[in-house]
Amino acid sequence: MTRFNLSLYITLLCFTSLFCACGDEVENLIETKADTVFVDVSERPNARIISYAVENAPTDIYCAINDETRQITIYLPHYYELVLIDPVIALPEGASIEPDDEEGLVPVFSDEPFTYTVSAPGEEDVIYSVKVIVQQPLIILNEFSTGQDTAVYSVNDAIPLSGENFMPAVSTGFLIDQDGNEFQLADFGRDGNKSNLFIFRPIIGTFGDENIDSFLDRPFWFEMRAYALTARMKYPIRFEMP
Repeated sequence: MTRFNLSLYITLLCFTSLFCACGDEVENLIETKADTVFVDVSERPNARIISYAVENAPTDIYCAINDETRQITIYLPHYYELVLIDPVIALPEGASIEPDDEEGLVPVFSDEPFTYTVSAPGEEDVIYSVKVIVQQPLIILNEFSTGQDTAVYSVNDAIPLSGENFMPAVSTGFLIDQDGNEFQLADFGRDGNKSNLFIFRPIIGTFGDENIDSFLDRPFWFEMRAYALTARMKYPIRFEMP
């Protein structure tokens, strides 16, 4: 009579379960080969600008270059008060640029677009244009007059101007008459170390004794221009002899 060995049966049952579990784990770890990824690597032309920076700012300003539109965009903080830009240009080896960064300064504002021509052996010339965007808050002028009271000044007066966001180095002042005629103020700038400006010192010295009668007893509006912005006072002022 065959005797049933309970302990042997339990041992075999555990071994069988362990073997099956191991078999499932091996199936889950089967490696699969990924699809091949093809990367299209194309050579970039040498007739291009790698980098463009403004060197004469308190900190270097690196500019955006778009090779598709061929445009260099310069974002210029207004408080640097730059009129001209001294650039630093990097090119690929063997390329040349006209004008180069040692030949001249770039005007912040110009009637004609400022352009560069980049050349490289065996390639067509590429022309880049420069676009300057001045990051500038609105100019705020404190009025001389009110709707009820027109301020009157002597032609010998130096008139202080107050407001916000003034930039003396790049600002110009004008008197505008009721017909739209403009008279640029020659003596216009910072009042010592203060943040306000003086308009003129005085009008008789700016436009001469022989023209002073044309400024008497008629309204003028003061206007300030700085970079791309213009601010004009809402209310006029008048002038009189001392």
